[in-house]
Amino acid sequence: MHTSRTLWTLKRFSALAALLLLMLACSLPLGRTTPPAPTEPPAPPAAPAAPAAPATPTDTAVPPTEAAPVPDISYQGVSFSWEDGVTASARPETLPAAAGADLPPWEQTPEMIQFTLEGYALSGQFHTPAVRIYPIEAYAQMNEYIPEMVANLTAVLNTQPASPEAIPSLPLWNAGQMMQAKVRYLNFQNGRGVAFLTQYGQSFWPINNESLFYMFQGLTNDGRFWVSAVLPVNHPSLPVNGDAAGITDWDAFAEGFTNYVASTEEALAAQDDASFTPSLAALNAMLESIQVSR
Repeated sequence: MHTSRTLWTLKRFSALAALLLLMLACSLPLGRTTPPAPTEPPAPPAAPAAPAAPATPTDTAVPPTEAAPVPDISYQGVSFSWEDGVTASARPETLPAAAGADLPPWEQTPEMIQFTLEGYALSGQFHTPAVRIYPIEAYAQMNEYIPEMVANLTAVLNTQPASPEAIPSLPLWNAGQMMQAKVRYLNFQNGRGVAFLTQYGQSFWPINNESLFYMFQGLTNDGRFWVSAVLPVNHPSLPVNGDAAGITDWDAFAEGFTNYVASTEEALAAQDDASFTPSLAALNAMLESIQVSR
């Protein structure tokens, strides 16, 4: 009986020992452990995208610059143009100085440039259509009154009165301005001046188409040249010439001459520029185109 208990105890102990060994075996690693697989380092952050290159602007077609119009006449640094119907051509020339004791003061002039308009809109007029360029310094050395005339014309151009008492004018004639109408202040390419309808005379005489002309008197901006133009014009309201005016009582005409001139000036001023031959607008355009580069 004692032996059987001892045997049972040994068996139980053996069973417990086996169980302990089994548990110990389960708690120990079996063989060499495999190290964990290395992990890839994190990828560096992506570089920021380069800014997009600015769009190249497409070339815009630039219209070609229009060439400056070629003047109708150019001579010795003086040029100008005209519209159809004013003149066919202009004949330029350099006039030699005119001086001497045998010449009256109004005929003494320095060397100057003159353009005679040929094939002009009118023919058979008292005055020849022409544009003249006077060198002021040379003229002043010949005529002591030229500096005063320049100062007076400058004053007129600065103040621009609607009805100037007098407008200094070249060429010098042994006659006086009988009237002024359609007074206009104009700028030419390198200067300024005044244009107006007028008629010259030495005595009382009717305003008429044979003697009427459009006059321009101007100065270049540098003060070196005086620009003058004498351009005959006609208007249908005027008699062909003085004789055709039908004056029978000349004493009465002379007595009322001041009122006659004033009423004629007013009547002409009211007329449209296009009613004159050639058109005053066309003459203004020609005068404004003058360039003096000497």
